[in-house]
Amino acid sequence: MYDFLISIKDQFNFYANIIKFFVYFCVGAILLYLARLVFTIVRTLLFKINKELIVDKIKVIISLFIFIAVAILIGWAIISILTSNLF
Repeated sequence: MYDFLISIKDQFNFYANIIKFFVYFCVGAILLYLARLVFTIVRTLLFKINKELIVDKIKVIISLFIFIAVAILIGWAIISILTSNLF
């Protein structure tokens, strides 16, 4: 009986970690999207943008992996800053 309860606890912790990393990703992704939007608006106001952008599929895949990693790190940092005891 005790092993069963420990197993349930371990499974709950596993799924809680998955949900936690998903929340980190969402927070980081939203912040990256907003930063990109602000940068695009500023760049549009300051420079004339060339509308022809050619992106290779390999470059898209690499940038997607970088985006996911950075989004998780930013989300983790924001949530850990907000939930830490500063005093």
